[in-house]
Amino acid sequence: NLSGDIAHFFGPILEELVTEDADCMVIYSGGDDFFIVGRWDRLPYIANRIHEEFRNYCGFNPDVTVSMAINVAPDVKFPLYKVAKKTGDDLDSKAKSLKRANGLEKDAVCVFGIPIGWEEFPNAENIKSLLTDALNQGVSRSLLNIIYSTKSLDEEAKENDSLFKSWRAIYALTRLKERHGKQRDVISQISDSILLEGNKLYPHTMLCARWAEFETRNSG
Repeated sequence: NLSGDIAHFFGPILEELVTEDADCMVIYSGGDDFFIVGRWDRLPYIANRIHEEFRNYCGFNPDVTVSMAINVAPDVKFPLYKVAKKTGDDLDSKAKSLKRANGLEKDAVCVFGIPIGWEEFPNAENIKSLLTDALNQGVSRSLLNIIYSTKSLDEEAKENDSLFKSWRAIYALTRLKERHGKQRDVISQISDSILLEGNKLYPHTMLCARWAEFETRNSG
């Protein structure tokens, strides 16, 4: 039956998927619920793989979905049960509650407190990789500040029902390209990826920037 099949996936199959990565382990799995701990930089990729394997396991049935949440402990001594509680709260209030303009609901992951539908995850990962590539190539970390400021401008415009001042981001990124001539192409790709037609900001820009910030926090 369906419940037995799902329990089988979130039991031995899940255990096998996770233990393939030496930096992660399953703490609990039962029914359709599970809790995994590991290196934070591995968890988003493992979560995505679990999602993809589960979709395949269910024959890509659109009515059978899986949502997850990922959080980072503030320090090594932070109690694991508190991380679990915060992650569970994010799962219920953000990932499982996410509704998109295209009518999709749930079937999402919440990373660092920011929810995103699985259908958008590959694109967000690509933009994150552009950002990490730029930073690892020596582009100033002011790149992240530009993105955070741009996100603030976008939120301000929505709150006040006013024009999104995207020209400020274009100007700042152009100046950044002038300072980093060898990295002009990757900065241009970033600009094209987050500043969309119709004077809009890519909805998951903040997640991409936060993810890139975490991945490169020991560089530069």
